[in-house]
Amino acid sequence: MISVAYVMHGARNVGGGENSIFQLMTNLDQFRFYPIVIYSKDNHIIKKIKKKGIETIKFHVDPDILGLYRNQIKLNIFSLIKYSFKIFKVALRLRLILKAKKIDLIHPHDNLSKIICGLVAITLKSKVICHSRDLLNKSFIEKFLKIFQLSFMDAIIAVSNANKKSFKINGKISKKVKVVYNGIDLLMFLKENQNTSKKSDYYYNNFFIVGIVGVFDEVKGHIYLFKALKLLFDDGNNNLRCLVVGDGRQKDFLLKWVKDNEMDKVIIFVGFKKDIRNWLKIINVLTIPSIQESFPRVALEAMAHKLAVIGSNVGGIPEAVTNGETGIIIDKENIELLVKALNKLMHNSKLRIDMGTNGYEKCKSNFTLKLNVKETEKIYKQVLTS
Repeated sequence: MISVAYVMHGARNVGGGENSIFQLMTNLDQFRFYPIVIYSKDNHIIKKIKKKGIETIKFHVDPDILGLYRNQIKLNIFSLIKYSFKIFKVALRLRLILKAKKIDLIHPHDNLSKIICGLVAITLKSKVICHSRDLLNKSFIEKFLKIFQLSFMDAIIAVSNANKKSFKINGKISKKVKVVYNGIDLLMFLKENQNTSKKSDYYYNNFFIVGIVGVFDEVKGHIYLFKALKLLFDDGNNNLRCLVVGDGRQKDFLLKWVKDNEMDKVIIFVGFKKDIRNWLKIINVLTIPSIQESFPRVALEAMAHKLAVIGSNVGGIPEAVTNGETGIIIDKENIELLVKALNKLMHNSKLRIDMGTNGYEKCKSNFTLKLNVKETEKIYKQVLTS
C-alpha cells in the first residue's frame, strides 16, 4: 500500500483546485493507495474529506504566512527573513508528522505547502509531486515559485498545455512537467434527484440567465462581464439576468459597482455554494471572462450540463472550450466582444443547444474523472519507481 500525504493549508476560499484534489484523493485505487490529508485550517473541502473517512491530521501554521496572497508578500530583507524563519518552523513540525506516518509520497496542494514540503522532502529523502494550477509569469514571486518547483519537485502535474508552457526556461520545458487535464464525474452531474429547493427564489421564467462562477478576484474578470451586461440592459434587453456564484476579497468592490450602476435587479449575488450543479441547471450560458486562468474546472461542469460557454482567450480556457463548437472564445478585457457573444447566444437558442451538446461530448471524450485519476496514478508510480 502506497501512502500519499496531501498537504494543504485550507485558508483560502474553496475553488476548482480544491474540488479537483478532493475528487482525486477520493477516487484513487483503494487497494494501492492510502491517502492522508494534513491541513491547517478547516474549510468546506476538509469537512467533505472527513466525511469520506479519509485520515486527517491538523497542524499549526503561523497566521503571518497562512493563506498569504502572492501580491501581499513584502519583498524587503526583514520580511523575507521573518517569512523564512516561520516556514522553517512549520517544516520541522510537518517533518515529524510525515516521518511518524512513514509517508511514501508527498503531494502538496497550495504554494505555501509546496515550499514547506519541498524542504521537508530533502531531509526525509522522500518523493514529492505537485499540481500546478497557476500561470507563473514574470513577477519575482512567480519566478521564484517556478524555479522552486522545478528544483524541489520530482514531478509537476500541469492542468493544461498553457500551464505547462509557463514552466519554459531558456526555450525548454523540463521533463518533470506533465499535463493531466481536470476531470469530472459525468454521472454525478446527470443525476436527476438533485435538491431543487434552493432554486425557487432565483428562477425566472422567460428570462435569459447568464452565469459566472468563481472566486471574487481581479483575475476572474467579473467587472468586464458586469459592464457588458449593463450595455446590453441599457440597449433594451430587459429580460436579462445574471447569477453570480462565489465569494472573495473583491466582494465589496463588485457589490458597490452593481449598486452605483443601478444593476442590482439584473446582477444577483447568490454567495458561495458548496455544490453548483443546481445553479448550473438554472442558467442559459456560462461566462468565464478571466484575464488569467490555468484551466477552468467550472467550464467542464457547465459542459457536463450541456451549456454553451463564453470564455477569454487566456491560459487553458481555449483548451477546454472549442471556439464555435462548444462555446465562444473572445479576447480578454474586451467588453465589446463579450456583448456580441452574449447577444449572439441570447438570440439563437439552436446554437446554444448545439454548443451544449458538443460540449458534453467533448467532456465525455477528454475530461472524465476516470481518465484524470488514471493518468495521475500513472505519474505517482513513475515517480516512486524512478
